[in-house]
Amino acid sequence: KITDFGLSKVKTSRLSPQKRQHGAAYYCAPEALGNDPYDYPCDVFSFGVIVWELMHRQRPFYGIDVHPFIAIVQREGSRFVRGTLEWNEAAIAGVPQVKDIALRCWLETSKDRPTFQELVGEVLFAPPSSLSPPSKQSPPVKPPCKESSAEES
Repeated sequence: KITDFGLSKVKTSRLSPQKRQHGAAYYCAPEALGNDPYDYPCDVFSFGVIVWELMHRQRPFYGIDVHPFIAIVQREGSRFVRGTLEWNEAAIAGVPQVKDIALRCWLETSKDRPTFQELVGEVLFAPPSSLSPPSKQSPPVKPPCKESSAEES
């Protein structure tokens, strides 16, 4: 696990579905922003956002305030994420499979998303040529967006 996207707790043999939002809204799966129960596939969704962020070297949803963002995602689901986070082909040059990975992580129905085990298997068994380093021409880095006024104090 790279990081905790809000599902941390003492791990038992089975994680019971959570019913309230945890984690940073810009990285949360639609079901985690609403009242629906959610489970591990939310972390997979968040991982897809992290993949996009790493490849583009900018914060996701830059310039969109958090409260309107939550309302839109609750209404439109992952369609909003898939339609808003545009892919810069220069940013993913040399590793085009990352786009497919992220798009699958953002599938609307959580049970349709890949598991981390499946993703690791894909990367480990990918042909070496498909994992070549990205282009040296990287997009500019945008500053982080403000999520709340609490950060200003």
